[in-house]
Amino acid sequence: MWPNVSRLGLRLGKADSGFLSFGTDINDIESSEDNLEAFQSSRVEWADWPDEKLLELRFCDLSVTVEGSQIAEQIRQLNGELADRGFLFRPHFCLSNEWFSPDGVPGIAVPFYLTHPRLAKLELAQMLEVEGGTPDSCLHILRHETWLCQLGHKVFVVGVRDDLLVIRNAVDDWKPHIAFNLLEEFSGVAIYDQNVASYLELLGVPYTGCNPRGLMLASDGAGKEDPALSPDHHSGIYHGAGRPLGEAPQRIAFPLCVKSGLEKASLGISQASIVEDDGKLEERVAFIHQSIGTAALIERYIDGRELYVGVLGNRRAQIFPVWDLNLSNMPEAAKRIATERVK
Repeated sequence: MWPNVSRLGLRLGKADSGFLSFGTDINDIESSEDNLEAFQSSRVEWADWPDEKLLELRFCDLSVTVEGSQIAEQIRQLNGELADRGFLFRPHFCLSNEWFSPDGVPGIAVPFYLTHPRLAKLELAQMLEVEGGTPDSCLHILRHETWLCQLGHKVFVVGVRDDLLVIRNAVDDWKPHIAFNLLEEFSGVAIYDQNVASYLELLGVPYTGCNPRGLMLASDGAGKEDPALSPDHHSGIYHGAGRPLGEAPQRIAFPLCVKSGLEKASLGISQASIVEDDGKLEERVAFIHQSIGTAALIERYIDGRELYVGVLGNRRAQIFPVWDLNLSNMPEAAKRIATERVK
């Protein structure tokens, strides 16, 4: 199994000194179009093998390296960003079987499956997604790991998906100082993330993010938006999954925004989520029910800005500066909303 995180995992704030390394440890990588062209046109013996046969091959026999692969371009861009900001620190990079920061080394272990499209395809078949599989997502992870390394943290990635035992085993083996909770769902259910936070509390492991009570309240779309539960708030209604829509809501006027009542990270939200008539409303509610599998939350759409405020602390909260999501580069006719694609 090749562990994966994305919506389904944790990063533990301490790592083992031993790790599997394949390929070359590199520092500064210069941009090379010739190398990228060679990578894109390269053929290896195992590129056409079926999954079953390829899985029997040892990592060291793949003969993959960072140089000449797509990863090299992302590392070059990362080093350029560090140089532009005046940082002398440059992390070392090596290939391993997963993302993590090795103990005692100011560097980043990069999954070997990112060095070749065939390996990425196998990772997708095994894990249903490829963490860092696009240039943007790969660069995002590299930035994240770099700043943690620079701050002195050793980070180990734990793929959770639907198994709490992997958390218990990781805590017992690694004894982390803190868990960076990246979970947005457990076993495919968004509201189960609160139970994982509860489990971390039972294990006595400090973790980032909201506590179980806050996660439960944040996931309750009906409690947050239904006017019946909030008499002074008349912005939306909560429509249960599987129920026919019937007549359009009379207490809120078009245009309306239709989204999932439970999911996070703008899952299921697109430009089509803003509806202007009864037909489009019924169509979008059906989409949420059938494609997302949750109740639909119907709100009045009010054109405005996307603002985010970070809060740190428990008994005494520290409020961070407001972030304004810049949507000025969107097409002129597009609604200024944080869709799933934008996020």
